[in-house]
Amino acid sequence: MAEQVDVGAQAKAAMEEIKNLREICASQNKKIEQLSGKNKRLTESNTMYVKNQAVLLKEGEEAEDEIESLKARIADLNAQIAEFEVNTAFYTELLDDFFAEKKELQAKRAINHAQIHALDARLQQCDACVTKLINVLHRKIVTGRIALAALNAAHRALPSPELKTELEKIYKTAEENVDIAGLQKEYADSLMEAGIAINFPDQQTDPSAAQTRQETANNMTLDDNTEGAQPTTT
Repeated sequence: MAEQVDVGAQAKAAMEEIKNLREICASQNKKIEQLSGKNKRLTESNTMYVKNQAVLLKEGEEAEDEIESLKARIADLNAQIAEFEVNTAFYTELLDDFFAEKKELQAKRAINHAQIHALDARLQQCDACVTKLINVLHRKIVTGRIALAALNAAHRALPSPELKTELEKIYKTAEENVDIAGLQKEYADSLMEAGIAINFPDQQTDPSAAQTRQETANNMTLDDNTEGAQPTTT
C-alpha cells in the first residue's frame, strides 16, 4: 500500500517555498536596478574616459548579459510560484474534502451507535419476555396436566360403567363447546403477562382458524389407561 501523503505538510512547504521565491525575486530585482544604475554610470563615464572606452563597453555588455540572465531567472521563478499556487489550491481543496468526509463518517458512526444501543435494549427486552413466557407456559402446562390427571383419576375411580359413560359424554360435550373467546382471552392474558401483546383473528373473518381449533378438539380423547396428562393431540 502506498505511503499516505501528508497533504497539510506539503501545502505548508509549498507556501514557504513561494515566500522564499518571492524574496529571491525581490533581491534579484534590486540587483537588476543596481546593475542598471551601474550600466548607466558606465555609459555616462564613457564620454568622460575615452581611454577606457573599450573596457567600459565590455563591462556594459557583461552587465546587459547578466541583466538578461537575471530576467530569465525571474521569469522561471514566477512560473514556479504560479505552479506552487495551483498545487496549494488543489491540496487545500483536497483537505476540505477530507474534513467533510470525516465529519460525515462521524455522523454515521453516531447514528450506528444509537441503532446498536436501541437493538441491544430491544434484545434485552425480548429476552426478558421469553423468560417470562417460559415461566407462564410452565405454570399453565403444569396446571393443565394436574387437572387432566385428576380427570382421568376420577374417570377410573367411578364405580360403574354408566357413570364413566356419563363422564365421557360430559367431557365430549365440553370438547364440542369449547369457549374459543375464553381461550383466546386466556392466551392473550398469558402473553400479556410475559410482556407480549397479541390479537387473535376473528372467527367470522378467518374460518380456517376456527376449523383448525375444531379439528384439534375432535382429535382429543379421554384415555382411561394413561397416567399422564390427557387429552392429547395426534
